[in-house]
Amino acid sequence: MLPFLKMVNDDVAKKPFVSVIIPTWRDQKILSECLGGLAKQDYPRNRYEIILVSADKLEVTELGVKIVYVPQNTNPAGARNIGVAAARGEILAFVDDDCIIPPDWISKAVCCLQEKNAALVGGPAVPPDNRPFSYRLAGYLLGAPFVTGSINGRYRAAKKTGEADDYNLILANNFVRKDAFLAISGFDVDQLPCEDYGLYSRLKKAGYKLIYAPEIAVRHHVKPLFFPFINKIFYFANGRSLLMLRHPETARLLYLIPSIFTLALAVVIPLGFFSIKFLYLLAGILSIYAVWILICAFYIFLKFEKNPLVFLYSPPAIFLAHLSYGLGFLHGIYKYLIGDYKGGIKSGGKYRQDSEIHRD
Repeated sequence: MLPFLKMVNDDVAKKPFVSVIIPTWRDQKILSECLGGLAKQDYPRNRYEIILVSADKLEVTELGVKIVYVPQNTNPAGARNIGVAAARGEILAFVDDDCIIPPDWISKAVCCLQEKNAALVGGPAVPPDNRPFSYRLAGYLLGAPFVTGSINGRYRAAKKTGEADDYNLILANNFVRKDAFLAISGFDVDQLPCEDYGLYSRLKKAGYKLIYAPEIAVRHHVKPLFFPFINKIFYFANGRSLLMLRHPETARLLYLIPSIFTLALAVVIPLGFFSIKFLYLLAGILSIYAVWILICAFYIFLKFEKNPLVFLYSPPAIFLAHLSYGLGFLHGIYKYLIGDYKGGIKSGGKYRQDSEIHRD
């Protein structure tokens, strides 16, 4: 072998091996787009593997893809754990099957993990811009700090790389060292949804460093307004309250505000029938909130898309998102109190496939 070629081969061999783990249950056309992005990575192809975890029969034509089948009732946390058990990599990459992946995704993440001496690195999962209006507006709401608070960095690239808290990261775009993942026993199958938040909080509690890197971005489809998006918010809030009750160190005042608002409305509205003072109080609360919503709508209009429909539809969408989050948070508390969360909180209805690996 020529000396130059030997040096190149040795350099490639030194690169850490990466296992990309993808639980999947969607239309294979969507999955193919994700796999197509993974096939075009600038990272050496012999230094990463792709593992699909599914409860359904898959017809995958892409070369070098490993398929792991799981029982129909396996939840996403369990599916990812099973994928990890089949993985050969020293670095685990978690991505959703409806993500659009750029060619430098793996190489940038590996570089960041090594340079920052971190256990986990993640970036934003940005909603695509070329979608119908109801999808675009849902993406704008998720990326607006006045609507989603500090978690908006999960959906819009923040300005700089730095140490992350659990709310900065999203499971659709994570790289984690396998030894750290196994040291905390992987994903908690009883923490669903928000199993990703549970993983992050346990890693931090164990002393590991987590990094948010905006340059490690993927495109990730979101649910459209109104019902699919609102249903997703409701379900997500269930997991957030469940995590807070099971791990109190994850509690933040910000997460409680929508529930406090929802409870305030539930108490003040009935009392308004008995005393005009409560009607005045209700009017005051709603007036302040209405002004806040209009400010949020104007921000979204200026920041994302100067379309009158954006300004028109944003207020009711924001209100329903906040109300749904508040109700979902309270529902998660109820599930915890009655002990009905083993194996995770199940979502119901038409959009259940967003949270479980099997189809209804």
